[in-house]
Amino acid sequence: DLEQDFVATIQRFLSLQVRGSESGRHLLRQLRKEILAQPPANVSALQTGLDLLKTVDLRNALHTLCMPTHWILGERDMLVDVALANELPDLMPQSTVHVIANAGHAPFLSHLDEFRVQLSSFAKKIHEPVCD
Repeated sequence: DLEQDFVATIQRFLSLQVRGSESGRHLLRQLRKEILAQPPANVSALQTGLDLLKTVDLRNALHTLCMPTHWILGERDMLVDVALANELPDLMPQSTVHVIANAGHAPFLSHLDEFRVQLSSFAKKIHEPVCD
């Protein structure tokens, strides 16, 4: 779709960022205005990124990360399945997970206050690597 209708594809992608949030319509208008006011992105670079997302699976490497990690997921995320919250303890035992109710893919936009609380709380707990 990127090559056929770049603007429509970007608009659909932006709608996925905020779908499900109570302030979704307002955020979507704001995102569309700001993103589409920028010079167009390189379609080839975007396609390469999408190809990577489709073909690269790094889940088995997560256990090798040796830094504190806190995942903040949106309950209504249309791009990252919230079921990941149940898989993460096995994939990355040293991590913590928080799911924000009614949030889409970008809870840092739609649920800023809750996101800030989570980020601040996590930052206060970071002291040293969690692996030997």
